[in-house]
Amino acid sequence: MINISKLYSNKLFLSIEMFILMVIPLSLIYLYPPIIHARLGVMSAGLFYVYLVAKLLHITPSSTGLTTVNFYPAIKSLCLPTSLFIATILLAYHFVPSTLITTAVQQEIAHQGIFFSLLGYLFISAPVQEIVMRTFLIPRLEHVSNNRYFLIIFTTLIFGTIHIPLNNYWLTISSYLLGILWAHNFINFRNFFALWLSHATIGSIFIYFLGSI
Repeated sequence: MINISKLYSNKLFLSIEMFILMVIPLSLIYLYPPIIHARLGVMSAGLFYVYLVAKLLHITPSSTGLTTVNFYPAIKSLCLPTSLFIATILLAYHFVPSTLITTAVQQEIAHQGIFFSLLGYLFISAPVQEIVMRTFLIPRLEHVSNNRYFLIIFTTLIFGTIHIPLNNYWLTISSYLLGILWAHNFINFRNFFALWLSHATIGSIFIYFLGSI
């Protein structure tokens, strides 16, 4: 009988898992760019895998941050860096708007309208990304190692890399920086809702101004 806990603590299995879940989908995007518009659907479908693994590994709500515990210290810690990223977006919009241009996202805004684009980002895209990238991935990685730097670097590399196909260097660099910020915050406070609020705020402001270009 397979020992699930031992399997998920195996580094080779982690490599295979990430290859299937991350490398193959990203490769398909490069081979057939239009499927980038299905990225949210793919990630949302991945929630089934997240749920299944969380059950198998007995990952608790407290370890995933799906609790109100530590919300205020977590959001307090995020206030300044979140504000700095928002200020950067505003400055970019007014002085170098070309740095915000993200063709795939602009096409989606044109198709859905700014209202539904913002609504979808606030209540679907941002929380799904946080559930997959921090709420699930960090507790899952802790079955391999509890090393803080490993957890931050691994999740940041994945979070930043999935933004590369959007072909916006500023957005990709920002994603790597935010990946560090949010992983660090999650490890310290274990609160999903604070990360959701920070992520949704920065992303929706970016989308709003991108739709105005």
